[in-house]
Amino acid sequence: MKSFFSTILVAVALALPQAGSAQDAALTVEKTPFHVIAFVNEYVRMLNAEIPAGRAAPYHNHSTDFAFVIVESAKLKAQEMGREAVESEKPTPSGTVRYIGYTKKPEIHQVANVDFKSFQVVGFEIMYPEAGRFAQSSREEVSAYKLVLDNERVRAWRLVLDPGHSAAPITQKRIVSGGIFQRIDGGDWG
Repeated sequence: MKSFFSTILVAVALALPQAGSAQDAALTVEKTPFHVIAFVNEYVRMLNAEIPAGRAAPYHNHSTDFAFVIVESAKLKAQEMGREAVESEKPTPSGTVRYIGYTKKPEIHQVANVDFKSFQVVGFEIMYPEAGRFAQSSREEVSAYKLVLDNERVRAWRLVLDPGHSAAPITQKRIVSGGIFQRIDGGDWG
């Protein structure tokens, strides 16, 4: 009889919710399946997220501002933790550029690819929490650049060229290549 009650007690204990919340179980973005870190430094973390057809990225936590471009579009079903899943009526077009301010409003969600083709996003998490660290840049001198995103955290342009055409380069004093700062315009570091 004693072992019968012990068995019931163990079964009830296993059925009860475990300590900790579902939020604690959500993965960080960099540990989420299908999310690959392509580059990271003190300013940005570049992610390549590719969810194959019929697969889902489990619940993961976004808490860093995120700018991204949809590389390969697909029909998705997204679900914020604690809410009903929402299936997209049609895929967001490839080439769409977006920004989400997760620093001010973090989100835990999961995304399922319910299409017959892969879904791919390349994005940039902004590693510092507040705007104003850099001066605003411009591409006005090169008309082929079209401003597609402009807010307090990020500015992005799209360069569209006809076949056989080119655009003047945008001169940057310094770039990072393989973790090493390099001068790309042939000038000195002054």
